[in-house]
Amino acid sequence: MKKTSTNLFTISLLTILSILSFTTTTAQEAPAQHYQISLIKTQEQGLKVDNYNIVVSNGEITPNKDPQDFLAKLYSFQGEILTESYFSLEGSEKFDLKIPYYPSGKIIKVFSSNNNTEILEINIQVFAQVCGDSNCQGHESYENCEQDCPSGQKDNFCDKVTDNICDPDCQNIKDFDSDCTGENPATIQKELIKKIELEKKATNNNPIEKINKVIKQEDKQANILYIVVGLIVMISIFALVVALRLRRE
Repeated sequence: MKKTSTNLFTISLLTILSILSFTTTTAQEAPAQHYQISLIKTQEQGLKVDNYNIVVSNGEITPNKDPQDFLAKLYSFQGEILTESYFSLEGSEKFDLKIPYYPSGKIIKVFSSNNNTEILEINIQVFAQVCGDSNCQGHESYENCEQDCPSGQKDNFCDKVTDNICDPDCQNIKDFDSDCTGENPATIQKELIKKIELEKKATNNNPIEKINKVIKQEDKQANILYIVVGLIVMISIFALVVALRLRRE
């Protein structure tokens, strides 16, 4: 009887330790994001950008600190250097530059390591997530960041809010902002509908939105995992208590 209770105690303890270890490891393995810039080297134009995006990956991108032919620097909206990484094409015509993602990243500049001459400047502020810094950035508007872009200011979005302020973005569609006055041609409404449809398509194609959807799905899966782990822990603790009682008997 004592041998059985001892075995049950050991199994329960090992189960709890395994669950805690698995939970900690899972929580640490959150998907990393990085900028991926496809570069092309030509004899006529030298180094140029073919395409760029942000990518969700499971591995962490580590900046290369060993001096090479080129140096890429990531700047924030305040002009701060967030990270930098050396790279070389080594005779290749195409190269994928990978730089760790920063929510406050605005511009990536590529310099020649020989004379520190700027070769490329890549505007990546469309991928930034800086809502809440009290600055209405170029990619923000009242629609996606009311905190930084209050109603009535020019942000390429007609908010149509009745606040005694004529939104400058509504000047060509005055019938949709009661604070603006003037005649409104019938074609304006059609133009607005077309603009809204284009904005929806742009939102659907926005890589930030796609990444956020992936992260939300992963959060749901993580929540389910935590619930299951919690139940297993409770059962293990119950088994442990039973084992202790049997051991005492």
